[in-house]
Amino acid sequence: MRKKLSAIFLISLIVLFSFNTSFSTVKVSADDECDKQCQLNNIRNTIAELEKEMEKAKADMATFMAKASEYALKADEIEAEINELKPKIEELARQIAELEASIAEKEALVEELNNRVLSRMESAQSSMHFSPMLDFLMGSNGFSDMVRRIYGIEAINAKEEKDRNELLETIRLLNIEKEELAAKKDELDIALVELEYKEKEVEKMRAYYYEAATNAEQQVNDYLNQIEEQQSLKSQIEFKLDDLYELDPLTGFSSPVPGSSISAGFPRYPQSFGGGVHLGVDYAARVGTTLYAPADGVIIVSDDNCPTYGYLGNSCGGAGGGVGYGGNQIYFLCSVNGKVYALTFSHLYSGSLAGLGVVLQGTPIAKVGSSGNSSGPHCHIEMYYLGKGNNEDLQSYINAINNGRYSKSFNCGWGSAALPNNCDNKGSAPCRLNGANYLPG
Repeated sequence: MRKKLSAIFLISLIVLFSFNTSFSTVKVSADDECDKQCQLNNIRNTIAELEKEMEKAKADMATFMAKASEYALKADEIEAEINELKPKIEELARQIAELEASIAEKEALVEELNNRVLSRMESAQSSMHFSPMLDFLMGSNGFSDMVRRIYGIEAINAKEEKDRNELLETIRLLNIEKEELAAKKDELDIALVELEYKEKEVEKMRAYYYEAATNAEQQVNDYLNQIEEQQSLKSQIEFKLDDLYELDPLTGFSSPVPGSSISAGFPRYPQSFGGGVHLGVDYAARVGTTLYAPADGVIIVSDDNCPTYGYLGNSCGGAGGGVGYGGNQIYFLCSVNGKVYALTFSHLYSGSLAGLGVVLQGTPIAKVGSSGNSSGPHCHIEMYYLGKGNNEDLQSYINAINNGRYSKSFNCGWGSAALPNNCDNKGSAPCRLNGANYLPG
């Protein structure tokens, strides 16, 4: 019987695996009987989705910040207009003050002149005959005195005429200045309204800038916080590599794709396919068929970066640690019957891949797809023999992988150059195996 797995921390050594690994996960629905592996898959799936959303948020941040910069620039432009408008307003206020002072002076002068004229008119109206004037003239002492008196009267009349003319001119100028004052006040009112509008626009632009910048940053931080929460939850139930040590050794593999059929074998395609080199076994199944872990082991690469459907010649693959043309891929390390094996699963369904870590035999780890260089739905499985060892020895193989002592072909090569590294030919590890001899269909 297998010993019960402990729920502890994550596999830090595997996370550091040098093949640029990705962290997408299998989509497994949770229920009341969901075991630890199922819970981990759900959490990893949530983390993967959050990370995708966060990447989108980061991409959107550039747009947010560009818009924020537009708002800031617009605010700066409006402030420049305000800085030009304020001196104009100050000059108008100064001109208005001068006009008001001048008008006040003229109004005082008008009042003074008006009082003079009115006073003389009142004196003239007190007598409607000329006897006083005649008496004044006839009372003169001779002709010369009369002439002098006549000139005196003319001087008085001239002074009155001058006062009247000055009064009329002052009134005319006063009315002009009042009209100018009204126009200046209207101009000032318009300028003040414009200033108020521009100041509100600046305030609004600054608010838009702050909101755009804050929203962009907050959105990313929200995703980071959610991911951190999920990582914390994940760490509480993550399997350690030691968990494998507690399991009873396996003596055989289970089927990774139950009910499938082999459409192309190892090490060459059938003649109907052209007979070229084929370094794995193709298990044909419908798109979406579940792929299961064929043994207790460790996922060391989860490369989920391609669309589910590819085509012949499609080079997609490798961005997350796999190889080009392989589409979405999983690299899997396990020990069965005292030997260590590496298996790669290619052309998988986008978004269905389990994340890095320990998985138990029979655990769903992906779904069949047709990604990358593929003409139809199938799972291409390559199998490698790495050497002797049980679960306890997997750590040394992981260290070797991390230290670069294995290539992505586990030092077994590609194409025709890989044929001599067939275990039947080479006889020593590392070498390639015919997966059909080990993995039930």
